[in-house]
Amino acid sequence: PGAAAVAAGVNGTAAATETAGGAVAGAAPFAAAVREMKQWIDGSDALSTDEEKDTHALTVATFEVTQGRPGAALAGLRARLAVQPTGSKPLSRELVALCRELKLEHWARAIEDELYERFPVAKVLL
Repeated sequence: PGAAAVAAGVNGTAAATETAGGAVAGAAPFAAAVREMKQWIDGSDALSTDEEKDTHALTVATFEVTQGRPGAALAGLRARLAVQPTGSKPLSRELVALCRELKLEHWARAIEDELYERFPVAKVLL
């Protein structure tokens, strides 16, 4: 599966397949759209709300994965999470998925533990 699985998890491009170089085949329209977006938006600082910034970070991370650069995707997601005081559940979950895809299970577990601390699961008492 490789990078295609992570890319499909973020943007729903289930038809994408990983090539020998690590890039994802079938992602050309998505890559073209991201390149066009980058002409209009310099970075997440140009966006106003946290939701827009999170969406931008997820989109750029997906782009990096489809281009065969999972390390850049990992760095981008971690950088976005670092500037948020309370964190982001969707970003954290995508970061966990990316860490697992890169065989960084210890990172994935640590991020999940932090996620459970920040967003505890509420149980109904009987």
